[in-house]
Amino acid sequence: MKTESKNLHYWTMLFVACAVLAQLANPNASATENLTIAVDSVRVFTSPTMSSPVITILKRGQIVPAGVNPGGGFKKVLIQDATGKKVIGYVALVDLTPPIFGDGPNGEPAKKNLKKPKAPKGNNLGLRRHYALGVNIGFNYQYQGSKTITDSVGDSVSVAGLSGTNLVLGLLFDIPFTPTFTLEVDATYKPSSLTGTGTNIGTTQPSTIVDQQTSYALGVIGKKYGGVSSDWWYGPGLEYEMGNSGSLNIGAKPVYTFPTSSLSNYILLFAATGYDFSSSKNFYITPSFHLGAILNGNPAIFEFDMIISGSYRF
Repeated sequence: MKTESKNLHYWTMLFVACAVLAQLANPNASATENLTIAVDSVRVFTSPTMSSPVITILKRGQIVPAGVNPGGGFKKVLIQDATGKKVIGYVALVDLTPPIFGDGPNGEPAKKNLKKPKAPKGNNLGLRRHYALGVNIGFNYQYQGSKTITDSVGDSVSVAGLSGTNLVLGLLFDIPFTPTFTLEVDATYKPSSLTGTGTNIGTTQPSTIVDQQTSYALGVIGKKYGGVSSDWWYGPGLEYEMGNSGSLNIGAKPVYTFPTSSLSNYILLFAATGYDFSSSKNFYITPSFHLGAILNGNPAIFEFDMIISGSYRF
């Protein structure tokens, strides 16, 4: 009886020793912690690789359950997806603590500038995924191909081409649809003053041509961002220009004012690109460029815009 009791004691001690050794070899194997997000935006991936899809973006100050032991440069987190279902995702360690690597020649911390970098002025996601209201100001360059112009008394002039650069003003409203796609709606006042040289039919005497028109335009731009963390965008645009007033001056002849029925309404198709710069927490400055052509113009009409936008997001 004493032998059996002694053997049982030995087996118990052996089991306890094995458990201690296993714990020392892999401490906190299943432990979790409450992870507080300390930067403006952290991407949560479906798998431990940055090429996998992004489930959601964690905001600064958000607290999520997370595994204690990271692996392969990623940490497991428990979050809710777009449907509200709890799923496991992965966050990159490089996104959690900026920067992990220092500025030294071998990646070690530099001896100076060791202070934690200041957070960006704006919060996460920049101007994208936010409604925004703003103003546009810029320059519109327009070129019209060769055509024949007839004035009020029936005199015809052959014009080699008309061109001009004019100031444009407008309002914009951004409507976000996805993390990387926003629809911008614009209302623009577009005066145009185009000049060129023409020759009266049947003569060789050149005349200076000045064609002026003011228009109001309504347009949309589909802005596709380069990624969930990118402030650069590109996309197509469509604009409908409604003529409001106009006049024509051929050489020394009296200025001819177009009747309302003679004013042109144009459809402009263009490509656009721009970049959103954060000026303050919710205010953004966006330079952009548009290049397009009038679909219903005769002759061909081309336009190029350089626009500066000031937007307030909310």
